[in-house]
Parts: sequence; C-alpha cells; structure tokens
Amino acid sequence: MSASEISNSPATAVEDIPIQYTIGTETESAACGNNGSDRYYDRPYRISEVRDSEVPYGIRAGAYRPKEWPNEDEYDWSVGTLGPRVWDHEDMEYRFTITAHTTLQYDGGKPDWKNPDSHSDDAIGRAIAQPGGSSHQIGTVSRGSYHYTDEDSPTYLDVAVIKPDEDLYPIRSVGEQNGQGVDEAFDIGHGTYSVDQLKDLEAGTDLIRQGQRTGRCGTPIDEINSSGSRFRLEHDGDYHDTNGDSGSPYFVEDDGEFLVAGMHRASTQTQIYHPDFGWIDVMVGIGMAMEWVENNMNISSM
Repeated sequence: MSASEISNSPATAVEDIPIQYTIGTETESAACGNNGSDRYYDRPYRISEVRDSEVPYGIRAGAYRPKEWPNEDEYDWSVGTLGPRVWDHEDMEYRFTITAHTTLQYDGGKPDWKNPDSHSDDAIGRAIAQPGGSSHQIGTVSRGSYHYTDEDSPTYLDVAVIKPDEDLYPIRSVGEQNGQGVDEAFDIGHGTYSVDQLKDLEAGTDLIRQGQRTGRCGTPIDEINSSGSRFRLEHDGDYHDTNGDSGSPYFVEDDGEFLVAGMHRASTQTQIYHPDFGWIDVMVGIGMAMEWVENNMNISSM
C-alpha cells in the first residue's frame, strides 16, 4: 500500500527516457512505475540452511489489519514491501522494517485518521506475512512510528520494526525474481549511504528501488529536504503503478556494492517543466533517508 500526497512545489525538468543499468550479467531497463499489472517478488521466501530458515528483504509483505472504517471489525492483508534488515539497538536482535502505514488501519473516513498520535502504536503485535497470509508469516510488529505531517520535525517517520518469528532469520540480501532464493549478483554492502553522500551524488545518478509493484527500477534524486529526513525522486509511475512499493529499500551503487540509502514511503503528485509541454503534473517518489530512520528509530542497517 502506498499513501497518496499532493504537493504543488515545482521540480526540475526531466526527460522521458528509460533508465538502464547493469547488475551482474543482467541488464534491466526501467524507470520506477509504468509496469502494467505485474507483481514482483511475490513468492514465499524461505531459504533453508543448517540454522533457522533465512528470509531476504525487498519482497512482498503485508499486515493483518482491520479494514477501512466503518468495517473495522473485519480484517484483511495489506500489501507492501519488506524493508531493509536492521540491527535493533533496543532489543539487540536483527529485525526487518516496513512502512508503518502498511501495518495500520487505513481509516480514510475517520475524523482522526490524520492525527498520528491517535494510532501510532495500534499495530504492535500485528502479524506480517508474505503472500499466503498466516501460513507464510514473517513475524509481528514490535514497535513503530507514524508521524508524517511535518517532514522537518525530528518525529517525521513512517516506519515499523518487525520481530521475526522464532524459526526465521533475517539476512542481508534481497530476494530474486521468479524464485525463492536471493539475488547473488546484487551484492549488498555493510552500512548505510549517508544523507551527505546523497547530497554529493553526481547529477543523474540512480537510486535503485526494489519493490513488489515496480520490480527493480532506478530514478535520480530531485531534491533532499533541509532536515535530511526525506528525498524526492525526479519521477515515478502513476499512483496505481507504485501501489504496494511502500517500504521498498533504496540503494546506491558504491564500489561494486549496493548500500542502503532509504525506504520508499509514498508516491506524490507534483509539477515538472517539460521543454515541449510546459508545466505538467507527474507522480514522483518520496523516500525516507535511511540515516534519518536509523537515528530516530535506534536501529542500524547491517
């Protein structure tokens, strides 16, 4: 599930050109969004080893949560993407992440829905699972923070931490498409790509996202806000193209490795200047900088 926001602040002009980049032996060509009705990374990932079964991230996952008000006595599974594996400094264990709004009841018609304090902790204990529901449960929400109204506030977050079930072990790898294993060619390094490094990226450098709705795609950063909490991408698909990418990890290639740079929070409408058509409405991606998430949630990408 992706949240939809509206922003009228202009962005820079971009050309409508597909983005190409090579990972391992495969060349992928995709700007984020515009992938029709396809779904990606939507299988139950369980990698059996000597120890407990291992689970990668960047795969489809959702929460068992109440339906939209007034049908809140009924439950169904939301759809999002499992975010980066992290070390939880509070519990001293490896955990997964996901966007908090994926775990919360979407009370679009409820008067207090936009008051995050009214339900930030409501999701604690809710089950998180891969496709197949309870038979492919990953774990449960241990804590979360949902404060999105002021992106320059220290409380600006949309993140939930997931405690894996006892027989599952989070690994520092992303899932492979059309399989149940990991993408060995996508080598994820230790640590986080910092906000300062994002600011210093050469113009046009892609942030690579792996989401269950758009697959693996790349788009350059257009703007980073003053607090360093969130970045905006140059372009994205239509809202319906990216619905389900919430929580998706963002990566930057660094000396042959891919470092976690952020988490996808939403797709939002803005305006860009097109040299042939003038100011036009487009959808852009909004990501939370991973350094900001780590500092405010007391976690670290590992």
